[in-house]
Amino acid sequence: MILDNSSKNKLLNFLIKKEIKFEKNFDLKKKSWLKAGGIFEYFIEPSTYEQIIDLVTFFRENNLDYYVVGNLSNIIFRDGNIETPIINIKNYNEIIVEDEPNKFKVNACCGISIFKFVSFISQKLKISGLEGLVGIPGSLGGGIYMNASSYDSYISEYLKEIKYVNFDSEEIIIKKEDAKLEWRSSIFHNKKNIIILNAVFEFPKNNLADTEIINRKIEKVKKHRITFQEKKFPNLGSLFATKDLYKDISSSSILFKILYFFNIIITKLIRKFFSEHHLIKFRKFLVSIYSYLIGINKKSSFRLSDRTINCIINNNSKNADEAIKIIRNYQKKIKYSQRLENIILEDIL
Repeated sequence: MILDNSSKNKLLNFLIKKEIKFEKNFDLKKKSWLKAGGIFEYFIEPSTYEQIIDLVTFFRENNLDYYVVGNLSNIIFRDGNIETPIINIKNYNEIIVEDEPNKFKVNACCGISIFKFVSFISQKLKISGLEGLVGIPGSLGGGIYMNASSYDSYISEYLKEIKYVNFDSEEIIIKKEDAKLEWRSSIFHNKKNIIILNAVFEFPKNNLADTEIINRKIEKVKKHRITFQEKKFPNLGSLFATKDLYKDISSSSILFKILYFFNIIITKLIRKFFSEHHLIKFRKFLVSIYSYLIGINKKSSFRLSDRTINCIINNNSKNADEAIKIIRNYQKKIKYSQRLENIILEDIL
């Protein structure tokens, strides 16, 4: 159930009494990575464990819905007024380290950004192994929810256990093996109104490395991201949860199959005889062909990135509903063969 006027007043008084930070009429267009979307009536930012538990208890006792977000880096909310209270735990971001004989045991609050978490592990502890995750914009909780991975680094590789709270205010701890961490998926996809609170990692001291070596790996990842991923326009990163969208949709039609093999052959030739600059130009050309076949106008407010067909960019629009329409049409063109990695909330109240 969403909030009526009485419930809104009760929530307002509760937030003030508990000294929980919140913002009314939060304009998503200013904060979303896509720079589009509606207005949150209540955008709530608890900063402590106690505040999070109090919030969940309040919503349960008043039979009210809420929605949890991380860094707003992979979610599209519809346009218009959104009455469902939004909870963001970005201020719940402490890290506690236990220095044990052969390992570092790290208990991290899941509101921390993946970038800050990786920076702490690589720069403070001088542990190698997470460098590939440095460019992921989401929160640690969001990374666990999506089982994030990038450039041969995996959020789950050193993960040992996860603590979360459900709608009944029950605090639950599960082991990594019980989290069903599969490709871009976890057990949390099937749970409503849960908040991932903390994650415990164990990093072997065998992974200790010189900071210079770690930084070279990070710079290599950053360089590749800048070269081959969208950086110029607002976007939410990968649209579909896939390792190779070109290959996956090749079975949708004979044209996509021909384009897939054309892409493989030309890419190999360019890598062998030409520079990255030529590869970028080829990818732009390839995207233009796919755009035509999929029915996405290159001049529309939302279009495919010049770098990849697996990314929708905002080409100067504040209308999220337009982006949602384009993505839904895209799914139809490829016969819904891929699961979305971006979360689309077109029906949220």
